[in-house]
Amino acid sequence: MKMVLDSGINWTDPDFAPLKGRVKKTSGGYLEGGWNFNTESSNLTTESSHGTHVCKVLAAKGNNSYGLVGIAPNVTLVPLQVVKIVKGKDTVPLVNFVAALNMAIDIKADIISMSVGFYPHQMTPSTLYLMWRALRSAQLAGILLVSSAGNKGVRALNKYPCWFGGPLGMCVANLLSNQTHNVLNPNSNWGERVDVAAYGTKIVVDGGKETLTITSGSSVAAPFATGISAILLSMGVKPGKVKPFIRMHTDPIYHPPNAGQPHTIRGGALNALKTAKFAINWLDSKPRELRSNDYLELEG
Repeated sequence: MKMVLDSGINWTDPDFAPLKGRVKKTSGGYLEGGWNFNTESSNLTTESSHGTHVCKVLAAKGNNSYGLVGIAPNVTLVPLQVVKIVKGKDTVPLVNFVAALNMAIDIKADIISMSVGFYPHQMTPSTLYLMWRALRSAQLAGILLVSSAGNKGVRALNKYPCWFGGPLGMCVANLLSNQTHNVLNPNSNWGERVDVAAYGTKIVVDGGKETLTITSGSSVAAPFATGISAILLSMGVKPGKVKPFIRMHTDPIYHPPNAGQPHTIRGGALNALKTAKFAINWLDSKPRELRSNDYLELEG
């Protein structure tokens, strides 16, 4: 199952309705659809469209003559509403963020897409520790954490969860979408803990009332990488190999000569086709494991 830590979505939307699931919790009981950490209920709200945009890119259902088609439209989608509107702005209380990570562990999520950001100067040492511990616990539980790099055009130093890194953490920058070469959007954050870049400029998303609009930012670049990661997991690739597979098969990023100092990242531009082809060949080369319904006939 794929979790999105963001604002809420509308389950009556035809692009989302088929993705709603009933998920068993390790602690007991079930999670119906998603969870709103502002109201401590399963009633999601859509005062902010941010979560809708992210979820549409990630998983909007296809072949329904409606809206969009996401990167991985055959998943169980679990939106965790952590965004809270304060004075007309989207904010994410850290307590919501930590609680959402703990819930992801509780329901044994596969991937979490997190287009959010925190900085240490916004936190006390104790809250910083709680965030670190929650991110570490999620990775120790085998959950892939995909995050956005941010949109200030600076080195993503100490922007969490991007800067946390880790073997199961993947931070995604924003590529321009209308260039001959792969070029980072000048507004995208960059740096040595930004793993890959994906298209995040002028991306078509839901505009409300059955309309479409465009948006830009690393927030909509991250779900491209989340979707490809989900596809790799569905093929049988282990969580610890997803980021290496993706980074090994990126395309070079071009730095225009008149753009000043190059903004560099660890990897390159996401190439879904190259990554998937490699994964298929890699899986085919592995010895076939016996399944529970495989039997051998005894002679004599």
